[in-house]
Amino acid sequence: MKRAGALAAVLVVLALAVGGCGGHSSTPTSALDKFKKILGHAPTGVARQVALKNELVVADDGNYPPQSWIDKSGKLQGFDVDVANKVGQLLGVKVTFTNPTWDAVPGGLRSGAFDVSIGSLAPTAELQALIDFTDPYYYTGGQLAVKQGTPPILSAAGLAGKIVGAGAQTTFFYWLRSHTSATVKAFTTEADSFPQLKDGALTAIMAAQPTLRQAIKSGEPFVLSGSPLFYQGLAFGVHKNEPDLKAVLDYAIRTMRSDGTLSRLSKEWFGGADLTTNGSSGN
Repeated sequence: MKRAGALAAVLVVLALAVGGCGGHSSTPTSALDKFKKILGHAPTGVARQVALKNELVVADDGNYPPQSWIDKSGKLQGFDVDVANKVGQLLGVKVTFTNPTWDAVPGGLRSGAFDVSIGSLAPTAELQALIDFTDPYYYTGGQLAVKQGTPPILSAAGLAGKIVGAGAQTTFFYWLRSHTSATVKAFTTEADSFPQLKDGALTAIMAAQPTLRQAIKSGEPFVLSGSPLFYQGLAFGVHKNEPDLKAVLDYAIRTMRSDGTLSRLSKEWFGGADLTTNGSSGN
């Protein structure tokens, strides 16, 4: 009888221990259940890792207002930041941000340094060879800007023989090289090109229209030059061959589009413009 009582006590202790461990894993289990509900099956690959650790590590730019930037107080803010946080809410996971340079994003995704780029990436042919993309979550125009008081440039032909700045490995950089006879100078970020446009080393710069509007609003002596020369869809970037992660992120984008979140955030961060439709007047 004593042995039976001792055995029962041991079983109770083991049951409590197992129950305690189960309690600590309740959050990851909840994320796994959420992913399974979205996918219709248990997640695999990076999606499973994200659900198990209950954390989505998001890369965005630390110097790309109004999409994302670190302000003087050290706070990360912007359209992409708010979008990423909403994605985390919809997927039931915590969001942790990291801010690699633009050209380091493909390598960071491939090495697993972060799970996704929610940083206004355009799926260029060059990038599509390296990483995969979700559906677009908003659209911007490829816009030229010139220094105040200088002649406007209204077409691709008008860039012939001019020195034009653009962010390295951006759609704007590759578009300029493919569609114009300009001398294209690459910068780590568009903001790095501003001093050279001001001092006359550049004739123009090309960037997303919201970025240039934000620069002008902040006091840069530039003017938008003509209408956008092209429009592009922006998407989340993920490691290649991770269909489950792409699927849950596409679910989040569809949900934010249908419930009005993307439209609301666009108007909030882009001066009232709704950039969630391709070629919209807001661009």
